[in-house]
Amino acid sequence: MRHSSPDQLSETQQKILKFINSFTMNYGYAPSIREICRNTDITSTSNVEYHLRKLQDWGHLNRMPRISRSIRTQNSGQVATMRLPILGRIQAGFHVPTPGSDFAYYDPESYLDICCSQLPKNMDDLYVLEVEGDSMIDAMVNNGDLVVLHKVSQVTNGTMVAVWLKAEEETTLKYYYLENGQVRLQPANQSFQSMFYPPENVEIQGELVHVSRSIKRLM
Repeated sequence: MRHSSPDQLSETQQKILKFINSFTMNYGYAPSIREICRNTDITSTSNVEYHLRKLQDWGHLNRMPRISRSIRTQNSGQVATMRLPILGRIQAGFHVPTPGSDFAYYDPESYLDICCSQLPKNMDDLYVLEVEGDSMIDAMVNNGDLVVLHKVSQVTNGTMVAVWLKAEEETTLKYYYLENGQVRLQPANQSFQSMFYPPENVEIQGELVHVSRSIKRLM
């Protein structure tokens, strides 16, 4: 197998390798062909395939035939992953009503592949929501991030949770505190104020266990 030094690679090929390494380091698994296409300004998936074949021929990466997300560069390794459903969006900002259900569900094929080492051990009932808004930015949860939640109905004070506000028919992501007979939902952004509700109006949907950063903010 012939190897080519990084200096001999085209700008596009270097960009592809950089994105694959960055994505794999953050998510624990390799990007798809379409994700490479979208994030390297390449106009077609066939063009991405061409460059991947060249990089493989030159020894810069390996791929397993007919297996999704099997790209491995010299700087990445094989990791165990888990596929979790993306069930919808949740507000981390000003409330927006969600008619008819707790969450606005995505199509059945929406999912997040995540490295198992990034999740708590022996934990079932995990699901994913996409964050909208910036009320939790000081907790490193930004607009467009994907949050992994563990489905629970009770938590201790100070836990970041997804809640359903029954009377308002709204969902939100905040820190949870039960104090003096009221629930305080606390943002992590000084531009937002604390919110107070009677406990019977607040239904805990899940506690946050992991944040998957938005790809667009990594580039």
